[in-house]
Amino acid sequence: MMDLTFIDKDNEIKNISVSDYCFERLAILGFSKKVEYQEKSFFVEGEDYTVLAVSLIGNNRKILIEIVEGERQSELEKLFKHIDEKPTVKEVRSQLSYIKELTEIYKNLKTDNNIYFSYE
Repeated sequence: MMDLTFIDKDNEIKNISVSDYCFERLAILGFSKKVEYQEKSFFVEGEDYTVLAVSLIGNNRKILIEIVEGERQSELEKLFKHIDEKPTVKEVRSQLSYIKELTEIYKNLKTDNNIYFSYE
């Protein structure tokens, strides 16, 4: 499992654990290349932290949302097509698990209170 980190306006951190598969897919889709990450320092719970993060102000948020939306739609279409082939419960669960992870990422990207995202 890998963590994706969202930082809100109050410097509160929310980590989302995603599968290695999800993390790798996001990398392939360009999550780490289509927006510019910069070192950001945060003071959280009495300690300083420095991470590579992207500001979710302006176009960056839109770009990341579009990546997640496109991948989620693609995965749903594959799932619906695969249903006719009578997949096993394990196969369906695997696909739905990835779609669930994408949905959680999407929800946090859409949250206006989240102003930074880290993909380290």
